[in-house]
Amino acid sequence: MVPELLAGLDRDRTRVVILPAHKDVSDLEGAFDLLMTMERHGSMLVLAGLGGRLDHCLFNLQLAARHLADFDGITFEDDRCLVRPLASSNALRLLPRTTVSFVPVTGEVELSLTGFEYPLSHAVVQRGSTRTLSNVTCGLVQQVIVERGTIVMIAWKVQSDIP
Repeated sequence: MVPELLAGLDRDRTRVVILPAHKDVSDLEGAFDLLMTMERHGSMLVLAGLGGRLDHCLFNLQLAARHLADFDGITFEDDRCLVRPLASSNALRLLPRTTVSFVPVTGEVELSLTGFEYPLSHAVVQRGSTRTLSNVTCGLVQQVIVERGTIVMIAWKVQSDIP
């Protein structure tokens, strides 16, 4: 970690853990393991977990989906998008005209969407389907109900040009 970043951290609220370079798990998996050992189960914000190498990004999102039940919520954020694995009922407050995709990470999901240009009601979507690609929010509140399975939501921070 860069010394300037360490100097800017609030020492009362931050614990820095430096993992060895050679290990059998990724840094994020090590973080999940540590949080589970510490019995921490609140909300988790992952920064710098989406950029860089595509293989790391894909594994990070799969890790988050696997640990979703262990935490109150897991969010990845960068300057371009907000990403969350979702299961069960989720009320969102995304800006109107935000482009949002829902990627099934389990073999099959059943979900309902309200507050979107393309609403769904009890739709069954297979992993690999593009049916839930590039939806657009309408209004200030959206409801995503995942009745079966797990999805990863990707919300882009730049609003859509769709009228």
